[in-house]
Amino acid sequence: MRPYLRALRWCAIFSISGESRELLACVPGRAQLAYATREGRVIVTANVVDFIELARDAIATNTEHAGILLVPSSFRGDELQAIADAIFEALKPYHAGLHGVVLYIRR
Repeated sequence: MRPYLRALRWCAIFSISGESRELLACVPGRAQLAYATREGRVIVTANVVDFIELARDAIATNTEHAGILLVPSSFRGDELQAIADAIFEALKPYHAGLHGVVLYIRR
């Protein structure tokens, strides 16, 4: 297993396969967030604008979510190890998990 996948799984964030990723691209963000919440999974996304809006909606409607981890555009899509390292560092203070938290990772 690649080191970045091992780190993400250790943090209880699960990766998805390429085929599943393509299917999810057709699913609206609200449905993705609802599914992740039901599964107890954190959403990791580079779709910062839409998911900030979804986070605002969750606050306004007092709706829970399992966590939203935002990946800025300063990371290229092929920088998986750098993204995983940044996630790993960002999660260190969150020993209880990211339930209800929106976290923007930094390079």
